[in-house]
Amino acid sequence: MRWALIVLGFLLVVLGVAVYIFMIVISDFYAEPVHGGSGNYSSGVDFWDDSIVFSGNVSFPYGDFQFHPNMRFPRGVVTFKFYPGCNNVKATNMRNAMRNLTMLVPGLNFMEVYENEEIEISCDDEEIEIDEIYFVAGEGGPIDIINTSLFTIIKKGKILLLYESSCNNNVDMHELLHVFGFKHSNNKDSIMYSINSCEQVMTDDIVAKLSKLYSYPSDPDLYFFNVSATKKGRYLDFDIGIKNQGLGEARIVKLSVYSNDELVEIFPYGNLNYGAGRVVRVNNLRIPGDTTKVKFIINEDNLFEELSLSNNMVVLDF
Repeated sequence: MRWALIVLGFLLVVLGVAVYIFMIVISDFYAEPVHGGSGNYSSGVDFWDDSIVFSGNVSFPYGDFQFHPNMRFPRGVVTFKFYPGCNNVKATNMRNAMRNLTMLVPGLNFMEVYENEEIEISCDDEEIEIDEIYFVAGEGGPIDIINTSLFTIIKKGKILLLYESSCNNNVDMHELLHVFGFKHSNNKDSIMYSINSCEQVMTDDIVAKLSKLYSYPSDPDLYFFNVSATKKGRYLDFDIGIKNQGLGEARIVKLSVYSNDELVEIFPYGNLNYGAGRVVRVNNLRIPGDTTKVKFIINEDNLFEELSLSNNMVVLDF
């Protein structure tokens, strides 16, 4: 009789646990979805302000410097190559223009290479194949760009040197600045005026713009976009996008998901080159039933340097 009571008690306990678990599952199944919010969560960081007004002799008094916003090469060391047809005088003049630019702009340098150059310099009397928007600016310009939203990265540029500089390497500097994305100026005294003369000079606003652009290291910068999540009982569905708006590749990207302040799961995200983005959709991620806050973090372990860490976390309240 005693053993029968013990067995009966045990069965009642098991039955109670089973009913409890069943009720939890049923409650999750029929739970009303709770939306944790949605939207774009980009950096919101202003790295510079093109509205700054310069006094004195300037090329672009209203800050409209370039064909696209914040154009620059991905690295501070820009590679170049002279193609057959460039004589020693033209090559020397262009090298001098590059040397002068590096003296004015900290963080910028040039390196001559034999292949895979970023700036192709030709001296043949033939039309250079570049988009019309750049061709009207002169014999040279960017020909391959990527918009990362924070920068417009110049992957490739071309220069056609038809004339030798008669003074101060002005022609070479003019075409070089076109490759760096600068437009023509309406200031006749500016190096970027459409008609060349020996009296034209490099103005302070061009130097300031280049110095600011090349003050940033060639690091990635990750941010969230199109974030949305729905909690249904103990389960979480979410869509989340991550994009690299920086200057370098982000390697071994990881996405950490927290319920309140407890780590739930880490999702590998792969590598993201500059300008690239990826969206992940996850359904039925198990989370604690008392979750009131879900937190998403990228690069939590700081496996690579970034331009900014202020945009690496999103918190959704339920």
